[in-house]
Amino acid sequence: MFVWVADFVSFVVGGIGIMNVMLMAVSDRHKEIGIYLSFGATRRFIIQHFLLESSMLSLVGTVFGILLGTMTGMLLMMKGIPISFNVWVYTEDIAVGVLIGTLFGLYPSLRAATMTPGVALRH
Repeated sequence: MFVWVADFVSFVVGGIGIMNVMLMAVSDRHKEIGIYLSFGATRRFIIQHFLLESSMLSLVGTVFGILLGTMTGMLLMMKGIPISFNVWVYTEDIAVGVLIGTLFGLYPSLRAATMTPGVALRH
């Protein structure tokens, strides 16, 4: 039970971090979003662009966390502490990590998609 709570807390904290990074990316890339919109990009394209970016950011962070946890587990095994590794847990963590990245990236991508070209180009 404790492991599930710790995973949930770490995923929520990671999701908040991803949302903050994506909000900064949206605010830093006003001009790029304005150029996309002025050349006829749809709001759906902008949403997909930022959702893909947040999902990939989350995937990289999740894989890094899995590698770090596996290396820690191997070090503990070398010390004589019994540790078991399960491929399904890794698969579940990757799926949940990408889902968290997508969910927490939804607000920044919607914020980017609702900009008007004039306002985005002015900033």
